[in-house]
Amino acid sequence: MPSTAWAALLALSCAVRGATLSRLRLPISVALLTTVCALCGATTYGVWTQGSSTMPRLDSEQIVGYSESTDTVWLLGGYYNPRQLLSFNPSSNSFADYGSNALSHDARALAQSFAQLNEFVYYVEYGGNVLRKFNVDLGTEDAFTATIADGAQTYSWTSMCLAALDVDGGYLFVVGGRASSFGSSLAKTFILNLSSNEWFAGQSLNVARRNHACAFDSTQSALFAIGGYDGDGYLDSVEMLNVENIANVENSEWVLLTDTLQTEGLSNLRAVSHGPNILTVGGYDGEYVQVMNVIDTVELGISQSGSLDIGLDGIAPVVVDSTAYCFGGWDDSNSFDSWRFLPLPTPSPTLSPSSPTEQPNASPSHGPTTAQPTAQPTANPTTFPITNPSTSPSSEPSAVPSVSVNESEGAAKTLIFAVSVGVCFSLLL
Repeated sequence: MPSTAWAALLALSCAVRGATLSRLRLPISVALLTTVCALCGATTYGVWTQGSSTMPRLDSEQIVGYSESTDTVWLLGGYYNPRQLLSFNPSSNSFADYGSNALSHDARALAQSFAQLNEFVYYVEYGGNVLRKFNVDLGTEDAFTATIADGAQTYSWTSMCLAALDVDGGYLFVVGGRASSFGSSLAKTFILNLSSNEWFAGQSLNVARRNHACAFDSTQSALFAIGGYDGDGYLDSVEMLNVENIANVENSEWVLLTDTLQTEGLSNLRAVSHGPNILTVGGYDGEYVQVMNVIDTVELGISQSGSLDIGLDGIAPVVVDSTAYCFGGWDDSNSFDSWRFLPLPTPSPTLSPSSPTEQPNASPSHGPTTAQPTAQPTANPTTFPITNPSTSPSSEPSAVPSVSVNESEGAAKTLIFAVSVGVCFSLLL
C-alpha cells in the first residue's frame, strides 16, 4: 500500500480512537487528517460566503466577464433588467451602476450562453440567434455581430451554451439549445472561426440538451457539455469533445462520460474551471441546488465538494485570481441582489505523470568536448613527496553522500509514515 494511504489510515484511526482527546489535541488530529488528505490528491472546496454589499437591483441570468487590466467584473442584462450594465470592484466590493437601459439590446442568459476570450465577452442576444461581444477592458459594447450558423439553425432564446477556444485566433462553440417556436431540444454543434468569420458544423451531442453549461478544461484540449434539460427531464450526463486537432475538429465526436453528476439531473446551472477541475455552481433539479459537482477533467470522474450557502439557479459566476464570485440568482420566490465568493484552494497535482518527450532536444556530440590528452607526461615524476603527508584521515566523511531519486522518494514516504505514527501515539498519551 502507498505510504500516503498508510498515513491516511493512521490519521483516521487516530481521529476515531482520539474521540476523548482534549480540545487542545483534537485540532491537531484534524489538521493531520487534512494534511494527509491533501497528500492523497483530492481538492476540497468550501461553502460560498455572501458578500457584505448588494447589487443596485435584484436580478438573475446575467452575463458576466472580468478585465484583468482594470480589475473589474462586468455584469450585463438579466431577467428583470435585460439592458442594464453594472460593474463590480473585487478590491473594494463595490458596484457601479451605468443604468437599467445602458445596452442597445436585450441580454439574458437562460443557459450559459456567454464565454470570454481575452478582453471580449461573447454572448447570444436574448432573441437567441445573434452573437454579440462586450469589451471588458473598455466597458463598452463592440460593433461585432454574427448570426449563429448563418441562419442554418434558428433558436428559441438563449437556451444554448457558448464556449470560447483561445487557439489560432479563436473559435466559438455553440452547443445544443432549443429550436425556434418552442421547439425541441437540440443536439447540434456549430463552430465559428473568429479569424475567418466562417461557420462550420461539428458533430452532434449524444443527448439533445438545453439550459446546460459548457466549459473547457485548463489545457483547452477538451470541451465539456454538462447537464441541462432534454424536454422530458433534467439531465445528469456529461459529454466531452476533444478539440486538440482544431483543423479536424468537425470530425471529432462527443463522448459520454461514464460518471454522471451527483445530483438527480441538473438544469439552469453554471460551470467554472479551476485547475484540472470543472465546478458546477447552482442549478435546478426539481429543487434549487446548493451542492457543487467537481468534474476531474484528467481522470474523468465526478464527485461532490463544496456548496452554495443557499440553493440558487441562474447565477453569474466568474473567477478572479484565486477567488470565485457569483452574482444574483433565483430561488423559489424571487431573484437576488446579493453576491457570493469562494476562496479556491491550490489544485492538487494529478496522479498521472506528463508524457516524456519523444526526441532529445539536441543531437549528442560525436566526440569528447575536451582536447585529447598528451602522449607523454609534461615532467618526470618526483621521487619523494614535496611536503609531508597530511594528517591521518578523519573517521567521518566530509560531506553527506548523495542518494538516488528512488532512495529520496522512499525516505520521504518513510518520514511521512513515521511522523503519522509518532503524532498518533503522542495523541493517545
